[in-house]
Amino acid sequence: MATNYDDLACMTPTYVSFFLKDDDERINLPIGSMDRNMVFFAAHVVFFMFNFLNTLYIVLIEGYILKGFKKNLLLQLTLGAAVFQMASCYSSVKRYNINDEYGYWGKFGTVTGLTAFAFVGSASIRMMAMCLLFPKNETFGKKVWIFSSGAWALVGAGVFVYSMAKWEEVYFEVFRQFVGLSNMMLIVSLGIMTVSLRGGNLVCVGTDNDVLKRLYAVLFCFSVVAMGLALKTEAPMFQFPSTGFNMSLLVIAAKYAGNMKITERGTAGESQSLNV
Repeated sequence: MATNYDDLACMTPTYVSFFLKDDDERINLPIGSMDRNMVFFAAHVVFFMFNFLNTLYIVLIEGYILKGFKKNLLLQLTLGAAVFQMASCYSSVKRYNINDEYGYWGKFGTVTGLTAFAFVGSASIRMMAMCLLFPKNETFGKKVWIFSSGAWALVGAGVFVYSMAKWEEVYFEVFRQFVGLSNMMLIVSLGIMTVSLRGGNLVCVGTDNDVLKRLYAVLFCFSVVAMGLALKTEAPMFQFPSTGFNMSLLVIAAKYAGNMKITERGTAGESQSLNV
């Protein structure tokens, strides 16, 4: 007897809700369950695609076509973040696909993820320094940025050493705190950039300042919404893609911030490049 494909009864039933909350008791998504592996697998595929497209954009559009990559330090930092985060996402896709959440690929994803968000922290700190320190004393501001970036990288290294030493106890717990703080730094930096542009302290050659004001205000709002969704829902399908979305916001912010100049008060038309 031939199958009637118009009969709804022959359709495959929904296997899992991809927006389940990852509660502390692991009731919704128990460790090692098919539901957990599928939800986290799908979330990290989306996360991976954000970073894959971020990388392609920076390399092909900014680097090959527009030829602006070599002159934009912030974009260089952002590329480092995107590449290492892409590697971390691949490791997550791999481990959930083989049902080995906390094995070798989990440790690999931890070190590559920490490296990625060390770059995110450095880019965020530089944007803050551009607004708060460079206009007063650029040399001092650069020293603060270098020191702070190095300190943040050392914190990431410390998180890695601690996580590996206490792996069976903490797994990704401390690592995810580092990621959360890095995202908070990005949000703060976008907020400071928005305020600084409205104050007329920075200009971007070839781009209308009013456009930049609106752009950074939107980037800031998007970053807050993304963080809010991740924290409020506690659902992997919001948490991980939201972090990838924040990385895309950083790409946009870096494109323009990396070409900004300090406006000299009282000296009409004069400006000083920050991209050194």
